[in-house]
Amino acid sequence: MSEISAKDWELIGLFEQEPERQGLDPIWLFDDSVYTVVQGVIEFTCAINPYHRDVRLMMWASGSNIYEYCVMGVKDIAVSGNSLRINVNDDEEIIITVRPVLNIKHEASDKT
Repeated sequence: MSEISAKDWELIGLFEQEPERQGLDPIWLFDDSVYTVVQGVIEFTCAINPYHRDVRLMMWASGSNIYEYCVMGVKDIAVSGNSLRINVNDDEEIIITVRPVLNIKHEASDKT
């Protein structure tokens, strides 16, 4: 399986913090890493397993879960400026912009 486009140092730069690692493997590529963004009453987490290409996104407002998305085996994950681009497949993409304000754009299309 080929590596995702995003590198660990790019994700640390985007989220401006070291991830919380699950610690099952000392190598970043084979471990789950959770990145957290807090803006006011909104808390957002993005968990990534680079090797398996698994992603879990969760968002809370004032402690209540308002968004959750889990997907396994995405096509690619890349950092582009202040955004994380998750190419789920040929028809679906999620763009998470971290700065200046948190924004999640989830697009799906039928290209067939």
